[in-house]
Parts: sequence; structure tokens; C-alpha cells
Amino acid sequence: MRRNKDMNDWVSASDIGRAEFCPKYLEHRQRGVRVGKHAIAKRKIGEMGHDDLNKSVSDSRCFVASHLYGATDERTESLREFRDQKLLGHLLGRALIHAYYAISPPLVALCQRFPVLDKVIKPLVDRCASAAKRRMKKCQRS
Repeated sequence: MRRNKDMNDWVSASDIGRAEFCPKYLEHRQRGVRVGKHAIAKRKIGEMGHDDLNKSVSDSRCFVASHLYGATDERTESLREFRDQKLLGHLLGRALIHAYYAISPPLVALCQRFPVLDKVIKPLVDRCASAAKRRMKKCQRS
């Protein structure tokens, strides 16, 4: 976001992301406090550690797709790949994943109790799986 004198109270998405690492970041920025070399070095170490963790973690959770297709189905794998390679790299993507992990186990339990619900959610998950597969193929070509 570009700032001007009339927009000094606006906060960019990047600033919000930085505040996640340092809760006092926005306060310090507003007061004009300069970031020290030690803090910059620590932030770089933290960012590298975060990147390494994201690359090394293989999360097999995909509750709804596993319920509908099976844990090793190609569609389930496409959704996992999209989650790991696209969503995890963004704050909004991680928030979406967090919400999904909160909602999907009870949803699967409900679908197991009332199988007719599978007919309602399967077309939606089919679309998501197809879109994820297309998106990953498009990224591999570029």
C-alpha cells in the first residue's frame, strides 16, 4: 500500500504480517523507532526457520477429501499439494487452513452419520480438487 500524509493511519498487509512476528512492530513504526541490527538478524533467522519448516512438514490431513475419495486418491493428493505449495505461503491461506481444520472433522462426522450430505458436499470438493490440479499444472509449466 502506498502511503501519503492523509493515509498515515492505514496499515498495509505486509505490516500486519510483520506484526505477527513482533507484536510491538506497529507501535514502534508509528513512533518512528528504528529496527536494530540484532532484531533484523533475528527476524532473518526466524524467516529461514519458518521456510525450512514449511518445506519439511508433510501434513497428510485432508479430512473431507479423504472421507469422499480415500486418503491416497489423486484428488486428495492434489488438494494437499495445493495446500502445501500455495496456501501455506500466505497469511490468508494459513487462516483458511486453520478454519478448515476446525470445521472439517465435525463435518465428516456429520456426513458419516447422514450419508446424504456426501451428495451435497462432493460436487463442491470435486470443483476444488479440479481447480487445485489445474492450478498446480499451470504453475509447473511456468
